[in-house]
Amino acid sequence: MSIRLARLTGIVAAAATTGTLLLAAPATAAPTSTAAAGSTVAAVAPKAGERDTRVSRSLSGVRSSAYVGKYFSARHERTRKCIVRKESGGNYRIASPGGRYKGAYQFNAGLARATAYKMGRKDLARKPINQWSRFDQDKAFWTVWNHGRGRGHWPTARGC
Repeated sequence: MSIRLARLTGIVAAAATTGTLLLAAPATAAPTSTAAAGSTVAAVAPKAGERDTRVSRSLSGVRSSAYVGKYFSARHERTRKCIVRKESGGNYRIASPGGRYKGAYQFNAGLARATAYKMGRKDLARKPINQWSRFDQDKAFWTVWNHGRGRGHWPTARGC
């Protein structure tokens, strides 16, 4: 059971035992813990493979992953944020001084191209990764990370 579902289940159980009104917001709503005294509002998590529309479309800042599909792992989300902070400071458009590594996760061109094909996105294969959307870069990270098996691509992950 996912952390979000467990949290939501706990809120529903607490509401049922205390007689509190529980309102479920649509997946696009921003998560809110309380609307008013005595009532609780909970956001519904997006389904696997969907974009998390609650995440800003901005290409800067360290935020929750915009991708929540097959390779997403809530267990490793904190590590992902730490990697983004160390690699690019949250700048999805950045390139290293020599231009070899690009994007929030500092992929080289070969890894970005191979990952685009693995993601089924041939249209991205020839495009520099720092020109990809936040969603596509996050999806590329999770595809390479593969539940921790791809950790070796980020030596900076050791300190996370």
